[in-house]
Amino acid sequence: FEVDSSSPEETVATGRMLGRMLGRGDVVGLSGDFGAGKTCFTRGIASGILGDDRLFVTSPSFVLLNRYEGRIPLFHFDCYRLKGMDEFLDAGFYDCVAEGTVVVEWADALPAALTDGFLSIRFTVQGEEKRRLTFQATTTPHAELLKAFRKELKDSSGVAGRVIGEPFRSNPRL
Repeated sequence: FEVDSSSPEETVATGRMLGRMLGRGDVVGLSGDFGAGKTCFTRGIASGILGDDRLFVTSPSFVLLNRYEGRIPLFHFDCYRLKGMDEFLDAGFYDCVAEGTVVVEWADALPAALTDGFLSIRFTVQGEEKRRLTFQATTTPHAELLKAFRKELKDSSGVAGRVIGEPFRSNPRL
């Protein structure tokens, strides 16, 4: 399904709603152009997981990984400058998945075999502040999570982004 966000604040609020629903072992892969809202959305996820709206989340572009502590740890990877899969795996990706929630910016830089277990979100710039977020589940648990998330968004009374398009359908591969 797709969500339209008309401002950075709505993008953060949408991420916050999803963050409240994420748990240990969940992996969220984000893709889209520079400035499309990936880090802004991650701020929201961090707020939802960590319960702190004041937390300053930055893109870990120059360090590959940032870790934030909360009810469960949040691991924030940025694959834009990734030199290869060994670097990504050496950073402890699988350990991070076992310990907390993982958000991967520039997830499209990773091989498909690794991203099969991701909840995938593509960000598309629609205007100066407007963004379209396209959500896709690649596993049955993520499909169930997205169903619940879509309902939360529809019930949010405009606090977060607006759900558009067809009713949720899981990935036909499931």
